[in-house]
Amino acid sequence: MTNLKDIQFKLKLQLYGYEKAGATITANQAIYQIADTLKDIPEIGDFSAFSCPRKEVFTMAQSFMNQRFKLHKVIAGDEQDIAKIVNKGIYSIEDFLAKAKKKTSTVSPFALPVSFVEGHSMIGDTKKSILLTDSDEFLKKEPIIFNKITLGRNISILSSGTYCHEIVHTQIESQKGITQEYTNKEVLPILIEKIFALEATSNKDVLVKSQLARFKYLLDIIFYMQHLPNKTITPSNMVAFDQAIYIPGTLQALRLFDIYKNESEKVKNEMVFNIQRVFDNQITVEDFLAIYNVTYENSQDSELVKKHLH
Repeated sequence: MTNLKDIQFKLKLQLYGYEKAGATITANQAIYQIADTLKDIPEIGDFSAFSCPRKEVFTMAQSFMNQRFKLHKVIAGDEQDIAKIVNKGIYSIEDFLAKAKKKTSTVSPFALPVSFVEGHSMIGDTKKSILLTDSDEFLKKEPIIFNKITLGRNISILSSGTYCHEIVHTQIESQKGITQEYTNKEVLPILIEKIFALEATSNKDVLVKSQLARFKYLLDIIFYMQHLPNKTITPSNMVAFDQAIYIPGTLQALRLFDIYKNESEKVKNEMVFNIQRVFDNQITVEDFLAIYNVTYENSQDSELVKKHLH
């Protein structure tokens, strides 16, 4: 029997234009080896050694993104305003679009409000107003309305990478179907986060801290999955699944980053060019992965993880 959570997940896939959920997230032998490689990673700790003013966080991130990409505008609206529209009743997608148009605007992703929540420098989220209905027409035409971006209150240089991460989400989630598989939705945001950390300073300190924090989060998710009865996290557990997709996201982003970090300037520029093609809806995230022969299967590589630990 199909439960409510399964139905909600299928509607969410339709809304964003995902064709399928994607990779099965299971604690297999390769994942166990990765967990063993990461077992001695310390707690994340604080980021005070990398502290910087909030204004500088935004300046660095905008400079980084604008130097490499031409970002498209997104639809922005206040969460409470959209909720009021829904609460008053909607009769059709045309009715919703007409009412939402009066309460939304098209803006640069950098114009989205930013609020700060409890947490460290790599905590971030992109808040959106979405309405799930059983109407295929509604889901196909419904816009993704962005409310704000949240960042962890413990501000540092790494917050700029997190901000870039969330800006990438605005680019790939506002255009339906750019990502075909739900489990690939974190690949490009994490990749950009890593490239920022690599190029933020002349030394490796920021990159090392960023990588260790990302690996610690990966280990925590694997540890949680290992203790499940069937060692698998499925969409029926929506909260856990939304965290579990950071496993394929992190591992595939790491393989892409390894290519970027170790190849020539020509390859680096080509990768940036191809990311722009994704943003421009010319190719999908899956096309991008295929160009560099990156899959979830070949990214479950403990030696690659070990290579990037220090």
